[in-house]
Amino acid sequence: MAAEAEPPPRTLADKLRHLVATVHPPNRGPFSYREIAEEIRTRQQPGERAISHTQIADLCAGRSSNPQQRTLVLLAGFFKVPVAYFFDETVEQQQNQQMEMIAALRDTQAQQLALRLNGLSPKSINLVADLISRVREWEGLDDGPR
Repeated sequence: MAAEAEPPPRTLADKLRHLVATVHPPNRGPFSYREIAEEIRTRQQPGERAISHTQIADLCAGRSSNPQQRTLVLLAGFFKVPVAYFFDETVEQQQNQQMEMIAALRDTQAQQLALRLNGLSPKSINLVADLISRVREWEGLDDGPR
């Protein structure tokens, strides 16, 4: 039986926690708040006020819910999402779909399947895509990103 899909993140804290949990290099877990703050600091201009790991922790915990625009710009830059991710539900959903696809491609079996499509004709690739859609339907899943 397929697991129920989680409702999409809604609060700023939810969205930021989702980014922390999802956006990281392959073969390692999420960045710590300290790592995020340090990486942002290395990208800043000399003299710019730094964002601290405690600010990030407070935002993720919901203890701070009204950050300065600059803070959101810095966080969006780190996670490589548009600042609108934090405000616009459509942008959030689009970005989350892209992140899900990237996470799926980290899965070795998914990578192997994708690599095996190389060289197939467009007609054959469409047949495989249709088969995957049917299997997802049989398992009670939505059709997923295309």
